[in-house]
Amino acid sequence: MNLKKTYLLTFYIILLFGLLTTGMLLNGCKGKSSYKLTGDTLVDGKNLVQINCTKCHALVPFDALNKNVWKHHALPSMAPYLGLTAYLGGYYKDEKDTSGLDLNSWQNIVSYYQKIAPDSLAPAKKPAGVELLHDWAGFTLKAPAPLKQNCFTTMVAVNPNNHKIYTSDEETKKITEWDSHFNMKEMATLLSPAVNAIFSKDAAGVNQAFFTSIGRMDRADFPNGRVLQFDLDSKNNNQTVVAEDLARPVQSTQGDFNKDGLADLLILGQGYLKGGVYLFTQNKDHSYKQTTITEKPGAVQAIVGDFNNDGWPDAMILYGSGDEGVWMYLNDHKGGFTSKKPDALSTGLWINQYSAGGY
Repeated sequence: MNLKKTYLLTFYIILLFGLLTTGMLLNGCKGKSSYKLTGDTLVDGKNLVQINCTKCHALVPFDALNKNVWKHHALPSMAPYLGLTAYLGGYYKDEKDTSGLDLNSWQNIVSYYQKIAPDSLAPAKKPAGVELLHDWAGFTLKAPAPLKQNCFTTMVAVNPNNHKIYTSDEETKKITEWDSHFNMKEMATLLSPAVNAIFSKDAAGVNQAFFTSIGRMDRADFPNGRVLQFDLDSKNNNQTVVAEDLARPVQSTQGDFNKDGLADLLILGQGYLKGGVYLFTQNKDHSYKQTTITEKPGAVQAIVGDFNNDGWPDAMILYGSGDEGVWMYLNDHKGGFTSKKPDALSTGLWINQYSAGGY
């Protein structure tokens, strides 16, 4: 698995709790429930969860979290999306709000997880009949010198053009360049940490990098993300702001979407409750024009390719919150896209399939 995929998996694992607790859209989860309670907490809880907690994402196993996490974190975060409010360890329901769940049904769900969820999570079991090999499969480990300051690495990317590694840190907001001997060079200090990088060469053969700066790491609707273009061959790593005021952008990818010979940018603004997918079309003077493809939040990863074999680049996009699943955006040859949802599946399953080389 290459460093890019390793970073993506790490990034999604960090975000997993957020996806479990806030993976429902306001309009998609507050439809009035007609389920009638039987009085059996386990039966009612299982049915209520199946009905109400699978409208936007795959069912989360009850033993994926322990009792305390369900009680103090997951359920209080989920309650507002079903029309309830968490307050001082309990819940209340606005009498005028008839959408979502009634208070009794919600309390049944809370009791269900308190009864069925484990007190603690068991450690992973060693696979039966499999002996783990303690070797590097022909490789040796080479590590850089330890740093004095604490780091919170948000990006690791390898540039195939100059064979250097680029990292970003949440604590310092710096982008650091590493050569093959792990000599480090601080390139720039950003307003917020970079979480994604793409590398290319322009028509003159100059090495370029596009770094996606997320803005707010925490899930909040505050659009201060940016995408910056760096000239890696200049002494001062000259930089240009390509896009700004974006809703928590997490990935940028390139494609000549209008087939004019210039590389355009597709930028995913994951956002929180607000976000979108944006196309930045490159002009002849190398400036960019922004077009909003969709204002749907939750996009976390895109793959560009000609998926309908019409000779024009399309985009396949994974949404990790809200209406989870993979969406296809087919190029309409007129500067826009038509959307289609070919498959709905859990975020974790999609990541596993992509990591294994499939879609």
